[in-house]
Amino acid sequence: MGKLDYYTETQSNGSYALALAKEAAKLANVGYQHKLRYDEAEAALTWWRRIMISSPIVLHNVLFVIFLVSDFIFSWEIFRVLVESAGLVLSNNPFWSNAAIFVLCLLINGWAVMTARFIAKGWSSDVQAWERWNYIFIKKTQAPPSLIDKYMDEEFRRARWLAFGSGILLLLLVAMTAYLRQQLVTEEEDRQTFLGQVLLVLPVAIILGEFLTGDYVWYSLRWLFMRRRRQVEYENFMAYKEACSRLDTEAVEYASKAERHNESFEESGDLERSKMRHRLRSAQDDNYLNPNFGKIEFNIRNSDLTPGAKIAIFGILPNGAKTGDFCTDQNGKAVLYWNGEWDHLVSVRIENRDYLGPFQTYSEHFIDLADPLKERKPCA
Repeated sequence: MGKLDYYTETQSNGSYALALAKEAAKLANVGYQHKLRYDEAEAALTWWRRIMISSPIVLHNVLFVIFLVSDFIFSWEIFRVLVESAGLVLSNNPFWSNAAIFVLCLLINGWAVMTARFIAKGWSSDVQAWERWNYIFIKKTQAPPSLIDKYMDEEFRRARWLAFGSGILLLLLVAMTAYLRQQLVTEEEDRQTFLGQVLLVLPVAIILGEFLTGDYVWYSLRWLFMRRRRQVEYENFMAYKEACSRLDTEAVEYASKAERHNESFEESGDLERSKMRHRLRSAQDDNYLNPNFGKIEFNIRNSDLTPGAKIAIFGILPNGAKTGDFCTDQNGKAVLYWNGEWDHLVSVRIENRDYLGPFQTYSEHFIDLADPLKERKPCA
């Protein structure tokens, strides 16, 4: 990632700097998209924690796991009898028989999780607040609040009906399965044993327990997925940022070589941004790939109308911070850059004198120095 292997001895420093900057721009664009997705995942997790701060998520999940394991234990015996009595080919193979029993148990408990989600969405206030937040911010809806409230109320009402229908069907299915198992046992007296009675009643009770404690299972799965997404996006962002930083450093070095050797080349926008990132930001900062820079061009003339060459200049941002020190070239031109979201400079300071703005970003200004500077130390 971010490696150019076509540099030759005959290629000029300037052209290679442009190629490096172009590749760095590609990495910066891709890396910045990973950064945005990482920020979205981080913001979602933060808001989810705030919404669910008083919810008994851990307790309900622990109880749900207990019910889940219990259901597998008791349902395994029920489904074993059903699979063996079905007379299918797979019943003669222990592996496929156990696989079929496992799938049946998984389907029943997955159905219970889905029903528990409908119950939580229909009646739990914290889950409803979480669903509303996801609809507004993750789906990025632009609808007015009144329409959002109406839509969410319809969703919650629909979830209640689905919870009722799904729960009744699942309970009937589990009860019928347990009853059918009892009718298929080989020994008549086994129906009257304690185990036989337990296998008839307990599966229904366990499913009811899953309904009541599985209300945060869907949230927990989404939370784990979002944490994983945040980690992946952050790792990708760091990889692209490091690669872009290396190319920026190389591009600036080759551009400096070209200037020292008086090579003629036209500086591209990509090379300009490589220089800005290299000068204004640290590769350790998370905003290294941020495309937002401030930029203003100033043309300085002396009082005798000659170009103000090698004059120190810096700008003042709205928060009082300075842009950093810059120096005009032989033609009196200086391009001021700064890092951040500010769209203007309040003033600029030239040789210890303030010139008031505001100066909007991506604009060009001409300043005539009023007084001759008798003793001037040229800037570097």
